[in-house]
Amino acid sequence: MLLRFLLTIISLVTLTMCTINSSGTWKDETIDHLTRSEIGNLNDQLFNAIRNKNVEALKNLMSDKLLEADGDNLGAIVNDISSAISDDYHVMNEFYVKNTSTGTTNILPAGNGDDNDFTIKYQALNEEMYVSLLLTEGKTSGILITAIYGKYGNKWKINIIQFGQYSLFNMTAPEYYKQAKASYGQAYLIDAINLMGLSMKCLSPGNKFFEYKKADEITAFYNKVLDEVKAKYTFPLTLSSIPTQPQIFSVSLEMTDEGFSPIVYYLSNIDLANTPSLTAENEKIKDEIGEIFPGIDQGKKYVFYRAFNEIPDGTREVEHYGFIDKQEE
Repeated sequence: MLLRFLLTIISLVTLTMCTINSSGTWKDETIDHLTRSEIGNLNDQLFNAIRNKNVEALKNLMSDKLLEADGDNLGAIVNDISSAISDDYHVMNEFYVKNTSTGTTNILPAGNGDDNDFTIKYQALNEEMYVSLLLTEGKTSGILITAIYGKYGNKWKINIIQFGQYSLFNMTAPEYYKQAKASYGQAYLIDAINLMGLSMKCLSPGNKFFEYKKADEITAFYNKVLDEVKAKYTFPLTLSSIPTQPQIFSVSLEMTDEGFSPIVYYLSNIDLANTPSLTAENEKIKDEIGEIFPGIDQGKKYVFYRAFNEIPDGTREVEHYGFIDKQEE
């Protein structure tokens, strides 16, 4: 079954840059048990409130500042994100920070010294702050919930909450970037830009509060490859060697429950009801596709094709006919 995915990043408060000033930071197992357990209970309440679309329960966890910023929009936010998360989560990382004063910026490096290293950066509104990075993973998608708590008296309240695409089919932005560079090195330009598109979708799972160490490098490479694609290909691209002269107007990725596969959209002069002629034309396109877009039919399980009699303008559905080219194992 073919699936669609929707990237949702929700920003509830803005980041103000101030002076860095903290008196102590503890991460994961180094955090004292009682504090970690207390936040763990709140994280459970947070996740269950989102999953069950319980807006009032979520409001009870939020600080007054956060409620003032987006309390009126919570219903729509929770409705959108609840359909994207799975039935469970795990804590990817957590940080407990004590600040010498408020109105400062906390910068928290995280990772294992690999490509996925990142930094959490936020304004510290309280002398005690706690960051929970909660990852909820389904078969196709990993959603990161970034919850940043502040301590008000003896109660923890959420000051910042973010929802974003962390992974697709268990691969993160830096991992797609690494694959894209390998494809680029083989002169597989379309593969490279498609992989970079996936990388960019996963690049900011915590919006401006979460930044990969390689974020600038990834963005620069995406722009470089995009410029090269634009310079090399002008769409619609007429296949003049085929008698019916179909025109390819888009190449992207289709997500199935097995992964991503390339999909080629083209304009055909053949009536969509004339399936024998349409099939014969598609066979000719398949024969040429690897020369037009090197690598697009290499190492893939499927290549999808969609034939149209008019190019969609995005305002309405346009009838099309689909083909699936299953590649040899």
